[in-house]
Amino acid sequence: MLTFMPRLGTRTIDGASMLRAMCVGLTSEQEGACRRALVPVEVVRAADVRSACATMSLVLPLVVIVDEAISDGDRAELAELTTACGAELVALAREPTERGYAERLLEAVRVAELRRVVARG
Repeated sequence: MLTFMPRLGTRTIDGASMLRAMCVGLTSEQEGACRRALVPVEVVRAADVRSACATMSLVLPLVVIVDEAISDGDRAELAELTTACGAELVALAREPTERGYAERLLEAVRVAELRRVVARG
């Protein structure tokens, strides 16, 4: 007999498991680098902090990615909601470097997934 356990840190829609990351206010180059680094994680785009905060509880990303030049006020607002959703906030440099992006983003996914597993514990 097979028993199927739901994956923690994911949402299931029609039986498909979805890991998500949210890019907030990134340039197209930064977002493209994130998408390539996080395959097969679904990347959801938010134009700014306001739209990210409005949709984050529905998207439930594991990682929220912002430009390192984000204002302190926006970072604090986003960090609060990111933490409440059990996600990791990652600030990335303006100039994407595939290797650096991939390593940081994949580590953030790992940490967020572990946090959610422990929280459900």
